[in-house]
Amino acid sequence: MALGRACLTLLLLLLAATPRSVVAELSQTVGCGSYQLAPGHILTIKGSSQPCAWTFTGPKDSKVEAACSDVSIPRTRRCNNAALMVSTPRSNTARMCGRRSFLTIKRNSDSMTISSAPQGRTKNVFSCDVFLRMPRNARYDCQCGIEYPARIIGGSTPAVNQYPWIANLRYSNMKKVICGAVVVSDSHVITAAHCMNGLVVKRLRVTVAEHNLKTTGRETTEIARLPPPIQSLSAPFPQGPKDSKVEAACSDVSIPKTRRCNNAALMVSTPRSNTARMCGRRSFLTIKRNSDSMTISSAPQGRTKNVFSCDVFLRMPRNARYDCQCGIEYPARIIGGSTPAVNQYPWIANLRYSNMKKVICGAVVVSDSHVITAAHCMNG
Repeated sequence: MALGRACLTLLLLLLAATPRSVVAELSQTVGCGSYQLAPGHILTIKGSSQPCAWTFTGPKDSKVEAACSDVSIPRTRRCNNAALMVSTPRSNTARMCGRRSFLTIKRNSDSMTISSAPQGRTKNVFSCDVFLRMPRNARYDCQCGIEYPARIIGGSTPAVNQYPWIANLRYSNMKKVICGAVVVSDSHVITAAHCMNGLVVKRLRVTVAEHNLKTTGRETTEIARLPPPIQSLSAPFPQGPKDSKVEAACSDVSIPKTRRCNNAALMVSTPRSNTARMCGRRSFLTIKRNSDSMTISSAPQGRTKNVFSCDVFLRMPRNARYDCQCGIEYPARIIGGSTPAVNQYPWIANLRYSNMKKVICGAVVVSDSHVITAAHCMNG
């Protein structure tokens, strides 16, 4: 740990000694001047009682954007006095003032000038992170094919198999990745709770050692079937809590099809609705009835077999409150598990703005000065 702190201190000293010119190194707070932004780097500017101007320029086809917080500038009509001013080579100057907890500045240009013009003894208070928005089809020279540098904040592309515990989730018949995950044992992975919302667990696959989705090369890919953490329940399904909604996600449905499903059928009913009959072949079927009680019945005919697999679960209202040690709990967000004890997993962290209670993303502590979070959490 002492060595890590020494390295971090040395890095900060080197950053402080770097001239403000040209290409910004990683993420840093900068003073007045002109800066050449690089993909993936963030420059922070802050207001004061002194006039100041910053000009940011990025590569061709990029877009310079800014995310500002804690904005407090004395408000006047049309912001004629103190103001935060934004301009580009192809647009007029826009003046901003007043109080805002969060402000996004977008001008669809690869160059932007931000100026702070306080009046008298007043102080323009703001903190803006300036960064580049790169086009999705941007191509760069790298060993693994296609790279989106803006997705990596203050870091670099890892070597092949450098982090073998990183995995991804996808349906067995699809190439698109649904969510990321982390291998924690020979039969378990951890992923975000919302990733399992409405998914058919039995159809999911876990892929590990996948370095680049666009290429197939020297990296090895192992595909394993994800053990279903949700039990498929047969009807009638017990009644859920008040204001909850019982829902079902069914897969591999194969029931002999007839007109109006009069013969073999999968039937669904609630206390306040008529029975609905379903038949035929479907790879995926979602059943929603806006009720806290649901009855699902299977009615095969003769020697035929109704084939289906349904995961039944509760959809809880967002404002639901429950008695638990930690305050508010959403039971439907925990699939095949239980609420942990207080401080049971001390390495779990969350990210939020200093002036907001809303959590932006989760994270994992990996050292005394670093956490890891999903790349998209840092986007903008």
